[in-house]
Amino acid sequence: MKDNKKLNQFDILVIYYWILMMFSHMWVGLPKLPTFIYWLIVGPILLFNFINIKYILKQNENIQYTKFLYYFMFFAIFISLLRFDFSTIYNMILLSTTILIIFERKYYLKINIINIMFIITILYGVLAYHIGFNNYGYLPNHGEGIYQARVSLFPLSVVGSAMIAIIVLVKNYFSFQKISNKLFVLVAGYLIFFGGSRTILACLLILIIFVISKQIFKIQNRTLYRFYAILIVLVSVSGIFLFDEIVNIYEKVSFSNSQIDNYLYRDTMIGTELSGSARSFIMNQQYDLFLSAPLTGVGTYKLINDYNLSGTEAFLSGLFARLGLISILFFAFFVKLFSRSIIIKDYQRSIVILMFFIIMLSYGVVMVPYDLIFLLFIGLISEGNDSKYLKQEYSK
Repeated sequence: MKDNKKLNQFDILVIYYWILMMFSHMWVGLPKLPTFIYWLIVGPILLFNFINIKYILKQNENIQYTKFLYYFMFFAIFISLLRFDFSTIYNMILLSTTILIIFERKYYLKINIINIMFIITILYGVLAYHIGFNNYGYLPNHGEGIYQARVSLFPLSVVGSAMIAIIVLVKNYFSFQKISNKLFVLVAGYLIFFGGSRTILACLLILIIFVISKQIFKIQNRTLYRFYAILIVLVSVSGIFLFDEIVNIYEKVSFSNSQIDNYLYRDTMIGTELSGSARSFIMNQQYDLFLSAPLTGVGTYKLINDYNLSGTEAFLSGLFARLGLISILFFAFFVKLFSRSIIIKDYQRSIVILMFFIIMLSYGVVMVPYDLIFLLFIGLISEGNDSKYLKQEYSK
């Protein structure tokens, strides 16, 4: 079974936002985003939702787990209307409807599209370095000063480069049918390792540990897979809150490695990614706000203006601070989807959901429907993915 070569609306949307990301360095540093750039970014996803609104109004009864998103959207709108929080209404409707449309229409991320775009992006990254506007470079030590330790395909989005790489790696690994798939896996792995993003490295470790565990222990019990998921969640949360202790332990041992030093001490050199301690501080503040109004949250206005905690650094904790226990419905959608993927042995989807959880825990900036990374991840876990695309040994 092969990907349908005909482009659909989702394919066009992915290609559009991929191109937009390649040229985003042209306006990222501006103090104020020009109006036409704003509409270039938001306009296409608004049009996508408007065209497909009929699929939201008539739910597909065969996809039971999407009901959690419908409930989440309804209660988020209801609570936000009571406090005139129109910003939350807009954001939650756009976020939820985009996911629902992709699932209801059974759109999915096609491997031929992502691989072609990945090749183009690599060529772009190489050219950008030699022209002089990609300070990171594509080889270790290409950059100078604060840019020396990391590689990136984009001038200003080093984490975005690593995120795209993990998506390419997963998609090709679970489609291990050609030599080219293996080559994509190797190149993507290289970009992740030298990209310097702790979050994406953790995502890669999830896949590695899963593959090794399955080969050694021949795990078939669904309970063990769920235990593995819970363990991943606990380790991820602990890693954020215990980051300083991990660094202290590392400093006490005599062993030293330049690449490990880069991962642990990078934040003293460049502020492109929050350190573990900084992120844990923000999450603690958001947790306190959640406890102050656990049923409904404090809303977007108070979160941003009164407390200066937008939630862009830590999406999940920010969501609970914004909407309270209603957020459980959003989280339940992914839990139910993960459980179903285990039942049908769709391991690509289950692994990607775990990765997406870590990203939602650590990054909020990509958790908007007009962000390429968001669309790629939803495309990987959507109902349109067919388990026949997966490696045969995983479907036995």
